[in-house]
Amino acid sequence: MPQVTATTALTAKQANAVQLIALGWSRSRIATHLEIDPGTLSRWRRHPVFRLEVASLLEESESVMVDAFRATKLKAVERLTVLVDSPNQTVALRAIELILSRTNLSAQLPIGGSSDRPFDAILERYFKC
Repeated sequence: MPQVTATTALTAKQANAVQLIALGWSRSRIATHLEIDPGTLSRWRRHPVFRLEVASLLEESESVMVDAFRATKLKAVERLTVLVDSPNQTVALRAIELILSRTNLSAQLPIGGSSDRPFDAILERYFKC
């Protein structure tokens, strides 16, 4: 977590409180940890500089979490791609079903008629229909 700089005009305890708030600690836990009155923390929270520091840390934390989620999502897609090519037909079918159920692809696939050829080729490839 980034350090609060001296230019923010916060005391060391206030800077520590900012970080603990961003970590999700409760007001009473922060007050106990910093050995301050909970009312003092409430007063600090109304201070514009204090509020800006909390908002900044929360925004940064959110950005880090979004990036981590995107990376995890990419890993999941890569894993599903591997599972679609599984020699085990049950595993491959479940991967395909999951992909189709979570995307709009199933709504776009033609069902019935001569336009089914691409879809039929996929089925034949994986399930030897």
